Amino acid sequence: MHLNLPTKILEPSDLWRGYPHSHLAAPVKLYYLSQTAFYTHQILILNAEAKRKDHWQMMTHHIITVVLMLGSYFTSFNRVGCIIMVIMDWCDIFLPVSANFRF
Repeated sequence: MHLNLPTKILEPSDLWRGYPHSHLAAPVKLYYLSQTAFYTHQILILNAEAKRKDHWQMMTHHIITVVLMLGSYFTSFNRVGCIIMVIMDWCDIFLPVSANFRF
């Protein structure tokens, strides 16, 4: 069964093979929608909480991220979008954790 998932991360040519990808697997669609909902939620939260020094930088970052995610979704760059989101998700784990440590 072919799920149309980018399974060979170290083989970049697989990301483009068969473009445009007509079928999108349910897990990929769920991942895309969840990520888009998360970043859209962050836009709302940034406006609801007290403004910090980096308010406009974070707002710009979240808006650009949502636009790129929707753009990649509607133009069938799903495989590339998934790889980028997975890489960025790891950064979202380690950067806030590292901010709590004093070196």
